[in-house]
Amino acid sequence: MSNIVCCFQVGFQAIAEALGLAAIKAIVAITAIIAGGRLLLRPIYKKIAENQNAEIFSANTLLVILGTSLLTARAGLSMALGAFLAGLLLAETEFSLQVESDIAPYRGLLLGLFFMTVGMSIDPKLLVSNFPIILGTLGLLIGGKIILVALVGRLFGISIIAAIRVGLLLAPGGEFAFVAFGEAVNQGIMSSQLSSLLFLVVGISMALTPWLAAGGQLIASRFEQHDVRSLLPVESETDDLQDHIIICGFGRVGQIIAQLLSERLIPFVALDVRRNEASLSPDLRF
Repeated sequence: MSNIVCCFQVGFQAIAEALGLAAIKAIVAITAIIAGGRLLLRPIYKKIAENQNAEIFSANTLLVILGTSLLTARAGLSMALGAFLAGLLLAETEFSLQVESDIAPYRGLLLGLFFMTVGMSIDPKLLVSNFPIILGTLGLLIGGKIILVALVGRLFGISIIAAIRVGLLLAPGGEFAFVAFGEAVNQGIMSSQLSSLLFLVVGISMALTPWLAAGGQLIASRFEQHDVRSLLPVESETDDLQDHIIICGFGRVGQIIAQLLSERLIPFVALDVRRNEASLSPDLRF
């Protein structure tokens, strides 16, 4: 009996040491990548912008993504994590809008390729033979996420209808689950059969996204009350305005236009259906 206890203690200690070393290694690698990226990316992109060469700009963006992915792979982490870190680093630079514009064609192409691989990896025989298990797991995933997201939304003061709608939108599984399942199989944490079943569940949940979104829209249109009193402050604030410009939509382009109008002392009113965007308008409104 004592030998068995000793074996368990030794095994647990070895696992704890391995996990600790892996965590330290991951923290050091991620910190080094983020620090190096923040120091190098801005000067490099500024130099490229001075040359006004769009091809070099796009090539450098791809180089950053692939290089960061390769560094994380060499550090024993997943390449998907490297691509994620590259996205965070690029988003912090003042050239993020140009980067987003450059990768837009690739984004649609790669998303299509990704969903093609998801569909091709689904095994119909496995789906039929384990249909009750997959259906039950799918119900737990979607139902659990709807309830969890709705409760969190209520804690943040969102109306119950809006919280349910957000829950329906976020109910499907995410793409990163496939990366996690693959890594779990490689590390021996999860069996390949269990990974295949969960892969099916996540893939089916993603395929249900349009119907879940439509259901949320239907619930919102049926039960959500639109209070016209929220428009009264807008009416009272704009009574004295004459010969002004109306900006419909206060996103990126709307805010740039508002800034230009403010610099030229041209009166305007910015309208947006999104509350968080509209809340910015008093600071720029002239």
